[in-house]
Amino acid sequence: MIEIKTEDKLEEFPNLILKNVKKSIFETFSDVGFYFVKSKVPETFKNKGKRGENPEWKPLSIFTIASRLLKHGGKYTSKSQAKKMLEKDGYIPIQKIMAERQSMPILRDTGELVNSFTVIDERYDKRESVLTVGTKLNYAVKHQFGDPNNTIDGHKAPLPQRKMIFITIEDEKEITDIFNSHLSKNL
Repeated sequence: MIEIKTEDKLEEFPNLILKNVKKSIFETFSDVGFYFVKSKVPETFKNKGKRGENPEWKPLSIFTIASRLLKHGGKYTSKSQAKKMLEKDGYIPIQKIMAERQSMPILRDTGELVNSFTVIDERYDKRESVLTVGTKLNYAVKHQFGDPNNTIDGHKAPLPQRKMIFITIEDEKEITDIFNSHLSKNL
């Protein structure tokens, strides 16, 4: 989740300008929220986390790949073919798992997570303005910050950090441009 705050001294503006400034702040925050939700979040997921200074996400674990293969099949295999991959001992050979690794999307098994990002809070008053963009899906926090103590069915399954929402240097410039554009139109 990202949060952008401004400390406004709105009481210092004359009443006529104050109305336009409040309107401009609301519209600006809406545009900044739209910028992240519709542009930056999907770009981050498409590029496997690589955006600006942020590094690409770590590859999926072989456990995740194997469980997805059994659940959905893969790029080169159907679900029924994936079940046929199982060896006599119930395991999918590592070579078959590794063949799927590069083609399998990270954090996009169902699309629910990438599509869940929204503007969560957008408010302003005489002291501060706040814009919060994020998701209400509980598991997103584990991926955003990583969870070395994560377990699945009682087995340790650490999750690496995979930042989904963050502000890059380019984002700062774009946000500044959005603010400047709105303020120049409304003052």
